[in-house]
Amino acid sequence: MYKSRLLSLISIGFIILILLVSCRSTSIPKFTISESDSIALAAPLVVTLTAQDLTEDGSQVSSGNDEIALLCYTSSDSGAHILSVIKDLTIFDKNTDKTKTYLSHTNIRSSDQLILLVLEIDSERSISEIERAVQKHLKEILTAYKSRNSTQIQKYLQDEDLLTLEIIPVSLLKDKSQTFQLNGFRLFDKYAYQFVVKVNSIP
Repeated sequence: MYKSRLLSLISIGFIILILLVSCRSTSIPKFTISESDSIALAAPLVVTLTAQDLTEDGSQVSSGNDEIALLCYTSSDSGAHILSVIKDLTIFDKNTDKTKTYLSHTNIRSSDQLILLVLEIDSERSISEIERAVQKHLKEILTAYKSRNSTQIQKYLQDEDLLTLEIIPVSLLKDKSQTFQLNGFRLFDKYAYQFVVKVNSIP
């Protein structure tokens, strides 16, 4: 009788162990964020650029790829303080991903303005050289752009082509993103780009 009672207790314990293991294996997994996603969520400024139609794919003599520089600055209302927050050179071609995401971890204030330039690069200058030249003459480039003086713009950009220049008050980006569409022709080649600007946190 003692043995049968012992066997019964062992059987009951075994059944309880199986139930505990099965309950643990079917528990709901915790939600996790990948490292890249967490970086994007934490970045105050996120710009996504998508190449919809390359400028250099319209003819047999075209190179087949676009070298696109994205430069972004923050500026105070008075324009006295201008800070470079994004400078990046991306090569888009038919065989690569057509979307690039740029992050800036610089704090963005609601009173700031974003000055965003998209350039097509035709020279051998590095992105650092181009950015320094643009920042040095940014006020003159802004004045020329507002008056649509393309000759004056080209004087400062040299061989690079300005696809667009946007001045965006940061206050407009609170709780929403802004989408910009670029369409045009360059040397008989049609191009189309879209970029989305988002500010994740505004102090």
